[in-house]
Amino acid sequence: MRTFALINALGSRWSLNDMDSFFHTMKGLGQGYDTSYTRIGNRFIQQKSSLSQKKITGKIRFRGYSDFSDFSAFIQHKPLTLVYGGFTPENNEYLLDVVVKTLEKSELENGGLQCNINFESLGTYYKIMCAEGGSVITMHSDTVIGAGVRICIQGPCVNPYYRHYLNSIEVCSGRFMCSIPTGHKMIIDTIKLSYEVKDYAEYDNDTDLYGTSDFSTKRFVSLGYGENVLEFFHDGSSALNVKVEAKIEYESV
Repeated sequence: MRTFALINALGSRWSLNDMDSFFHTMKGLGQGYDTSYTRIGNRFIQQKSSLSQKKITGKIRFRGYSDFSDFSAFIQHKPLTLVYGGFTPENNEYLLDVVVKTLEKSELENGGLQCNINFESLGTYYKIMCAEGGSVITMHSDTVIGAGVRICIQGPCVNPYYRHYLNSIEVCSGRFMCSIPTGHKMIIDTIKLSYEVKDYAEYDNDTDLYGTSDFSTKRFVSLGYGENVLEFFHDGSSALNVKVEAKIEYESV
């Protein structure tokens, strides 16, 4: 059975599969493409093809006004993430960042409320994959969409640099001329828009480290389809402690 839930900005989760708030009659869960062509005689050359914005519609049956009121308050805490799962034996869950376009309610003759809801996506379906360790981290991606990553290098660290290998071929490297003290961590983020490089300390202000980049290197990593190996180095003597999060995106699930 397919399952649905919403997560709001507070990190709270609202199930859309119980009798108090049941989501049904969904449309728009697949994918579409915006495609343009140039015609040459009787042939057509594709010029551009990109994923269309997902527009998911459906109905939520609420047991009563109290449940509807609680749900309305829940979705006011933005941003929202739609959780979609239940279609494999492992019950894998995929995420989709969304906004609620409309929420219309009407009373049912046999009691309760029926609400038409329309979601618009801010991207496509994704999972977050995490790995951590020392100087070498390996991650496998099963999608052709390039996956943004968030690299976290714990201090102490001096002049960190790294290499990215995709299926044993080097595709990217990055180097920074900076020192990260103990208790701080360096964040190189290609999940967040816009990309950023920061020195982060829990009880201090973030420091922008983009200007410390070696601009002869690519710096920003994106995982590709297959085996991705990230090797990390620095000019200091201490062992490195690195965590990598990847946003693995899919056209449809």
